[in-house]
Amino acid sequence: IDYPPLPYCRPKVAAEQRIGQHDGHTILRATQFHEFLDRIFSTGPVVMVFGGLEFQVTDGGVVADRMVQLVEAGPQGRVEDIGGPRSESMKRMATTWKKASGSRKPTLGIPAVGKAARAFKAKQHHTPHAVAGSPTWDEWLEQRFGSG
Repeated sequence: IDYPPLPYCRPKVAAEQRIGQHDGHTILRATQFHEFLDRIFSTGPVVMVFGGLEFQVTDGGVVADRMVQLVEAGPQGRVEDIGGPRSESMKRMATTWKKASGSRKPTLGIPAVGKAARAFKAKQHHTPHAVAGSPTWDEWLEQRFGSG
C-alpha cells in the first residue's frame, strides 16, 4: 500500500503510521484476497480485465490464522508482509473464473495506464513472502464453485 498512488491506500498508510507511534502493536500486511478478484469479475454486466496486471491473491482464512499466531506471540511491530503462493495475470484469472463460475458475460479488456497502473505492473503490491498453505487461484475456484 506504500506504492500504488490510490486514494484507497493513503488512509491505510496513515493508520499504520499512527499505530506505529505507540508500543504494543503488530502490523501485518497481506496481498489481495481471492474474493477481491471474484468481486471484480462478478460485478457488472462484463468481466473487466486491466491489461498487464498480475495479482498474488491469498486466502483470508490463512491470513486470519497468521494473525492469531501473531496476537498470541505478543506485540512485534511491523512483521513480514504475506501473500499468495504465486503471481497470476488478471487475464488468466478472469478466464478461469468465467469457466469455473459458468459466467457467459463478455470480457472487456481495459488498458491500464497512469501512475497506479505502473505501480501494479511493477508488482509493487506483491511480496516475496508466500503464505504456506494458501490455496492457489485455481484451487480457490474449485473450492468456491466445485470441479464442474
